[in-house]
Amino acid sequence: MTYECAIRNKNTFAIDPEGYVYQCWEVIGNKKYAVGKLGKDGNVIVTNQIELHRNLYGADPLANQERIECSYLPMCAGGCPIQRIENEFEGGCNDVCITHKNHISEWLSIHLELKKLGYFSKPEEEVKNEK
Repeated sequence: MTYECAIRNKNTFAIDPEGYVYQCWEVIGNKKYAVGKLGKDGNVIVTNQIELHRNLYGADPLANQERIECSYLPMCAGGCPIQRIENEFEGGCNDVCITHKNHISEWLSIHLELKKLGYFSKPEEEVKNEK
């Protein structure tokens, strides 16, 4: 994924079968990314404040001057937050740029061609049902 996602939302979690709580579904099962665990009452018990804050605030796409100046920022929101976190805090080398960066004219040509072919139109039956 190359877009902002649930990881930067304090009210969104993914839970593994053991009850560990994650903010990113890409890392479920990797307990170093777990921010907490489900309690017996079903409430989330935060056990890793550092990871929680890193997820919420450490991946801010506006905290990096290069991203701020990128004309593609409105399309990608800085790329995948977990990959930015890995780059920023763990020495990662993830390419967080969108795949169509530097190929926008090709992507637009393909999109327009598909539009002409009707790929983005509702099926006739759906249109009839709306009336």
